Amino acid sequence: MSARQLYVHGRVRTREVPGEKSLLVYQEDRCRISILNAKLWLLFALCNGKTYEEIAPTFRAAIDLGRDLEQATAELRQGLAALEDAGLVRRPGDTLAPQPYPNERNTE
Repeated sequence: MSARQLYVHGRVRTREVPGEKSLLVYQEDRCRISILNAKLWLLFALCNGKTYEEIAPTFRAAIDLGRDLEQATAELRQGLAALEDAGLVRRPGDTLAPQPYPNERNTE
């Protein structure tokens, strides 16, 4: 991973789902709602201008339930990739085109 900082992308509103350990994230510019589980919620909260190298130790410590470092690192990378794929997180200089909804089809 590069040392570039990670930021929340666009205007979002968030709401905790009581009793579910999940977070609803509404992307105003895309009229899209994402539901984040506890791990993705933690990563989303950590993407406030920190680099991967700054996020990694906090994430690994929070999820370490006897897992090895390799597994925790894999979960970190998968989580960040999921947030980036959803358009929730970006790195400065990245251009993110809005992604189609899963049920949309290209009609061109």
